[in-house]
Amino acid sequence: MTLGVQDYLADQVVARPDVVAITDSTGVTLTYAGLDAASDEVIELLRDAGVQPADRVLLLSENSAAAVAVLFACWKMGARAVPVNARQTATEVARVVLHAQPAAERAPDCYRGRAGCAARPARSSVHDDQCFR
Repeated sequence: MTLGVQDYLADQVVARPDVVAITDSTGVTLTYAGLDAASDEVIELLRDAGVQPADRVLLLSENSAAAVAVLFACWKMGARAVPVNARQTATEVARVVLHAQPAAERAPDCYRGRAGCAARPARSSVHDDQCFR
């Protein structure tokens, strides 16, 4: 049986739930149990947005703990994460959006309405104000 990266997280949650899994540049720190819980919250948001297994989810973000949680959420639910660096130009982001045709977009509030994301509206958007409160 081939294991996925989400299986590594599940193993770490059992073996060492209180060990720090990630600390990002803003100071957000998540343990393995915290990362697992955060990714489960994102799964709920994505499902509420209509995301199904094999759907593409555009992740417009800089490096952050929240972005890692979204990646794990996608892997756990069988969706396909399409990570896009938020430092790309609107034109570059628009090309990715048009090519990927995501079912949902996930972006921090500061990137809401970015020109590239509006190029081809996804079925739904999930934003930071909906998770990691």
